[in-house]
Amino acid sequence: MTTTNTTSRPCGTNSGTDDTQELIYQSHESSKSELHDQWYSDWIFASHSSQIPANGDYITVQAGHYPVILVRNNDAEIVALNNSCRHRGSRVCQQDKGNAPNLVCPYHQWTYDLNGQLVFARNMMDEINIDEFPLKKFAVAEHDGFVFVHLTDEDAVFAGVDDSFKKTLSDLSLSDIDQWSSAADYRQQVDAHWDEAESFVNDAAECLYSGKSISIWQAPDHIAIIRQIPLNLYQTEISIQCLVAADSVMGRDYHDQALMEQWGVTDYQSSIIVTTETDPDEQHQANMEFAEKYGLEAPVLRHNDMDYNDMFSEHRTWDSSAQELVCTMVVDETENVKTYTFKTDGNSWFKFKPGQFVTLSLPTEDGPVLRTYTISSTPSRPFSLSVTVKVQPDSTGTRWLFENVKPGDILKAYGPAGEFSFFNQPSDKYLFISAGSGITPMMSMTRWMFDYGYDMDVNFISCVNTPQDILFREELENVAGRCPNFRLSWVCAEDTKYNAWTGLRGRFNKLILGLTAPDYMDRDVYCCGPAPFMKAVRDALDASGFDMARYHEESFGAPDTSNQEDQFPDGAEIVHVNFGKSDKSREVSQRETLLDAAKAADIAIPSACGFGVCGTCKVKVVSGETHMVHSGGISQKEIDQGYVLACCTNPITNTEIAL
Repeated sequence: MTTTNTTSRPCGTNSGTDDTQELIYQSHESSKSELHDQWYSDWIFASHSSQIPANGDYITVQAGHYPVILVRNNDAEIVALNNSCRHRGSRVCQQDKGNAPNLVCPYHQWTYDLNGQLVFARNMMDEINIDEFPLKKFAVAEHDGFVFVHLTDEDAVFAGVDDSFKKTLSDLSLSDIDQWSSAADYRQQVDAHWDEAESFVNDAAECLYSGKSISIWQAPDHIAIIRQIPLNLYQTEISIQCLVAADSVMGRDYHDQALMEQWGVTDYQSSIIVTTETDPDEQHQANMEFAEKYGLEAPVLRHNDMDYNDMFSEHRTWDSSAQELVCTMVVDETENVKTYTFKTDGNSWFKFKPGQFVTLSLPTEDGPVLRTYTISSTPSRPFSLSVTVKVQPDSTGTRWLFENVKPGDILKAYGPAGEFSFFNQPSDKYLFISAGSGITPMMSMTRWMFDYGYDMDVNFISCVNTPQDILFREELENVAGRCPNFRLSWVCAEDTKYNAWTGLRGRFNKLILGLTAPDYMDRDVYCCGPAPFMKAVRDALDASGFDMARYHEESFGAPDTSNQEDQFPDGAEIVHVNFGKSDKSREVSQRETLLDAAKAADIAIPSACGFGVCGTCKVKVVSGETHMVHSGGISQKEIDQGYVLACCTNPITNTEIAL
């Protein structure tokens, strides 16, 4: 795909326009309003049906703010779906086109059928009604193989095409679409308002028909259908699809590469006219390479000062559908953790919420592999994007990343996406709890607050296996030294051979929570790490009566496959506790501990700490289901034998204790 960079004003502005008028055209609200009035409220051309001839074939289209999947379902009908997973908002179909029996989101493998109905939600099948989470549908209509969509009204009625369009099709003998097949397709992004892009296309193509989003051009051996749809107020995507006779044979009657080169030359020649006035060095280099490839005269480079007012314009934002990432730096953080830093191939800037993720397409020997990584850099440093990645013993895609990607390499990426960010629910006080490389979204949020000059009231807890696994230690300690309300705690499970750890040690539990964050009840909690770790955090918080509506988590690494659901005690549920040989019993709520129930029944159970640390109140459960949140006062072997600590164990069902 060739990207043509042009520098131009929105339609309606000129060099004599005053500052106020210019600001109106650069306004995000103005952009949304103009897109809605001129594009979202009308039918737009999306594709020719020959691009998706078989059941399961799909293509993706970006129309303004709407990502669209056009897919042919198992009834051979074309369906238009929103290309955004109902779970975390990730792109379901990451490729421009393909074929699939189902549409599977690469982030958490939510699976949709070809009509957009959710059929599988990993680890959540018992928690949600899958019928309530289909992909949003768009209205779709077809006229002689030309597919149109309506983005804002699912029940919109297609009024048909105009007479000029019908006459053009009649002259081209396209009434029978079975006589035509898709030979090649080509996409380019033009940094221009759609009115200018349409004029550029029509002049370049000498088209036979020009409509709002479609132009048609005819060559001796093929027909070109040109689709122009705005991505925003400043950028327009132009897609060119070449159709040939259905009985044509590639290599004999036409060459797909030759068709694309023909359109590439047209694109290049027109881009010289449009871009040389304010052509940056990068575009000039791209034009030089293109000129050499096609034997064209190279344009003259004209140096210009960078327009700093334009650096952060909306139209310069990284667009993952059109721009790839170039690796600029690889840093070894630990033995099995690396940070990869990228810039765009067009020197755009990155706009995202701290805590979001991107999906990298890794071109392994066995084909592209998609892997999702949380962004560790901050949007306050927008000209690069970093991901900090830990390789596991059984890693495949990440192992390939470690062994192959180096500065200068180019990767396709998708995003940003995800809802794990304090931007969504701002608070005055935060508690960040992470384990291992789950620290990455916390780093993005911390870096943003530090750069922003935010009076950060943050308690930052990072849990690792050994001291050598601590990530970003020097940077975080520098933040803690400069920000009086930033409290930093490291928790290590064990020493290394050469490093003794003198700080907090052990696995995360309620006691560690109280020691590291005494005021955690007043904070909004953000947690990221392996599933068992996050469950331990949830258990510790809930056992303390924390308002779980203020708890937010992001899954990091492999999901917990045990399918065990959290069983938080419910104060409204009453259960029966029987104390065995004493022949005493007590009805209590699930929120009361076994020690509370024993005291109410005048049963003496020895106890000391009340936090599950000392192990004094150990009792054996004969029958029933209980929920224990301890702090190390009992071994796993004892738990397997049925023992619990009465001070931190709640009865979930009718329970009998051996006393």
